[in-house]
Amino acid sequence: MSNLRKLIGERIRITRKQRGLTQEELGERAQLKYSYIGAAERGTRNFLRTER
Repeated sequence: MSNLRKLIGERIRITRKQRGLTQEELGERAQLKYSYIGAAERGTRNFLRTER
């Protein structure tokens, strides 16, 4: 599963940079802390968990 997190994180980073956004700007738009965005991009944050 960590491979999937890293792949998704890389895609988030690529898309964010293509749109010219900083982690802070993306965090503001997504209503998330910029540190969460950074962790998601590195694949260290488990953002794939589903709620039951």
